[in-house]
Amino acid sequence: MIGFIRGKILEMFKSGKAVTSLVLWINDENSFGLGYTVLVSEVHAALYSVGYTATLWTYLVHNENDNYLLGF
Repeated sequence: MIGFIRGKILEMFKSGKAVTSLVLWINDENSFGLGYTVLVSEVHAALYSVGYTATLWTYLVHNENDNYLLGF
C-alpha cells in the first residue's frame, strides 16, 4: 500500500468529469526518480500547478478492471 506521495508535479490533465490526473516525479539524490499518476478532484487540482512540489495522501484502488491511486 502506498500511504502518501511527495513529488514535483510534471503534468496535469483532465481524466474525467470532475477528476484531474497529476503526474508526480518522485526523486531522491541516489536515483533518477519514478513517476506516479495520481487522480485528484478538480478542487484539489486547483490548488496545484506544474512545477509545484505536492504531498498527497493516497488510496490504492485495485479491482479486476483497473488499478489507480486516489490523492487527497
